[in-house]
Amino acid sequence: MLQQEHHDSDNLMKKINKVIAYIVVALSALYYHPYIESSPSNALFIRITLFVLVAISFVISFRLKTIKSQKPLKIWVIAAILVGLQALFLYGLGISDDYIESVKALFFTLFSVVIGYSLNLNDGEYKLLIVLYSISLAISGVSQIFTNFGGFVIESRYADFAKNSFGPMLTTCIIASLYLHKDLSGWKKVALIALNTLNIFILVTIRARASMVILLFVATLLFTLKIIREKYNEKHIITSILIISISFVLATTIFQDTFINIGEYVYKSFFINTEFGVDITSGRTERNAIAINTFFEHPFFGLLGTNTEIPWIHNYPLLVLSSYGIIGGFFLLTFYIYFSIWLLKQVYYKNILYPTNAGYICALSLIMSSLAEPTFPYLPGSAVVFTYFLLGICFSKDSIHITNEKKHSHSYANIPRP
Repeated sequence: MLQQEHHDSDNLMKKINKVIAYIVVALSALYYHPYIESSPSNALFIRITLFVLVAISFVISFRLKTIKSQKPLKIWVIAAILVGLQALFLYGLGISDDYIESVKALFFTLFSVVIGYSLNLNDGEYKLLIVLYSISLAISGVSQIFTNFGGFVIESRYADFAKNSFGPMLTTCIIASLYLHKDLSGWKKVALIALNTLNIFILVTIRARASMVILLFVATLLFTLKIIREKYNEKHIITSILIISISFVLATTIFQDTFINIGEYVYKSFFINTEFGVDITSGRTERNAIAINTFFEHPFFGLLGTNTEIPWIHNYPLLVLSSYGIIGGFFLLTFYIYFSIWLLKQVYYKNILYPTNAGYICALSLIMSSLAEPTFPYLPGSAVVFTYFLLGICFSKDSIHITNEKKHSHSYANIPRP
């Protein structure tokens, strides 16, 4: 009887946790809706709500054995603690309080991974999580575009909202959605293609150029891996290329004006500011050079304890090195490098084409985003929580190993669905 009650209680907690996850994912995207983001009180309310929901979900999800069973999570905890101790030391000396944000970021992302690990979503629930996020982002994106520009047009001025956070969110969302196409058919597949196309146009319109490049790179990588790992024969590949090429030629001939307009739209998204003498990186290259010079001038502790100020550096490793130096930023950079290398190994050794392994490639896209936007790969919480949920799901499906044929004999087709 007691066992049955415990079992029922456990099932209820799991259901509550799933509902919380859906709410968190939707709110994290809707946070960027102009009605919320432009109102300090509304934005504060959503941030507090997200924090409380994640905290509740973590309490429900936490199992010490989860941390113990996963080496990366153990290292994550150690890194967060070491960064926290260094933050307290620097704060006590009155040198810097920036480290406190880094500690919160590491723990928030760790909590998100643990929550994702415990969700135990079935195929339908997993797809719903991704689609819900995609729809919520589309709602916020379209609303921001019409609020800022009055419609889908390319403007030289930047959108008046956090596009540097919203861009990577769209990228991870579209990447995750790519994994769903194979298992869908009929109107569901058409609807998902339309939703992804809309989110791509939002990405182009808000001119999140680094995110567009990352999305193109990841899509190309996944397509290449699909060809290699699913062992398409030469005839199949040549036939596919011919069909795509002929279709493209016919489409561009019949709808020539449309394709020219789309090409101009994308071109302007990348290069419109160059018409006004601004480089394509919007000054990021120049500021990165300043960060490198600052590091060479202050290699051990960066700008810690100095009164020197430099422009905001849009590159996470360079920001850490210029701000804290090798010694001051040792723990932050060590974990960043470890996390980056670990993700690359997962992409290489795991069956990265399997739907529930999408979290690995999405997290890797955040690492790439951090080279152009230094709040990533850990902040802001609203922009990364979805990806770290997916990464936690990857951990929970870790029995799905892979397919590097030089080391393993398993094939994609022989891997059972969880």
